[in-house]
Amino acid sequence: MAVDYMTVFWNLASGRETVSLINVYKRIPISYPATIINVGESAIQVITEKYQLVCLYHERETFIQSPELSDIIFSKVLGLDPAASTAILGEFEVVTKTIGERREVRVCPKMPIEGEVQSEDLADTYRGEMADISQNGLGIYLDERDFYPRVYRPGRKLTVCFKLPGTYQVLERKNYAYASSQSGSESRFDRSSLRFSAIHQPKPNPEPANIRRLVSPEISVNGVVANSMPLESQRRHRIGIRLYPDEFGRMIISQFISQRQSEIIQEINSVYQLISQGE
Repeated sequence: MAVDYMTVFWNLASGRETVSLINVYKRIPISYPATIINVGESAIQVITEKYQLVCLYHERETFIQSPELSDIIFSKVLGLDPAASTAILGEFEVVTKTIGERREVRVCPKMPIEGEVQSEDLADTYRGEMADISQNGLGIYLDERDFYPRVYRPGRKLTVCFKLPGTYQVLERKNYAYASSQSGSESRFDRSSLRFSAIHQPKPNPEPANIRRLVSPEISVNGVVANSMPLESQRRHRIGIRLYPDEFGRMIISQFISQRQSEIIQEINSVYQLISQGE
């Protein structure tokens, strides 16, 4: 850690100016301001928000960003006092890779969600497990026995079918036909029953929208392979997919992400209550 950065930290502390701490909790980026309240020879003490403290507690590291810093700084958490909302950061390193490029909120499922993947190159479908999902992207795990480099190379078209847990509300118009499965029904992954088509019938005065309540709907979403990564210790591959959902799929995915965000925020609050009490 160059002395110049410690000087910047000292100047920021003197002016009571804030820095941003950057962490990721269960795929959700968490970034809150932190005020430097003490500067030592090789470490700083900061005060920040409870959500950030939970990330520091779990990850034992963070990234520091400020307009006054020419680089993003990686640091280890050397000490933590949740009751006082403070942390001691040290072992600084300049980050050589880009942090925070992803703009979309991405969440991982609370419980495993399995679905089926079909490539344009194969007639058969293969079972996969959701790794994470955003409004326009999906990460899915595929068993190494079902992974074919030629089939899952970037740019190849895929169709992914999966069933999202929870309750959803969709706007239903007469000019849209939706097929969905309700909670408790058998998950068949039949391609004809999973296809949600939008049949456009222009009208000068469209029918008013009705709100329809769906429980654990099954959806089919088209996409293209963005990347793939072998996970040798798990004997599977992670496939990154760029999604192109229709209107129905977009509504369901958006609500699923919102629900998971709420659950994760509640979890962070619960964890904070525990660690702030010294448990």
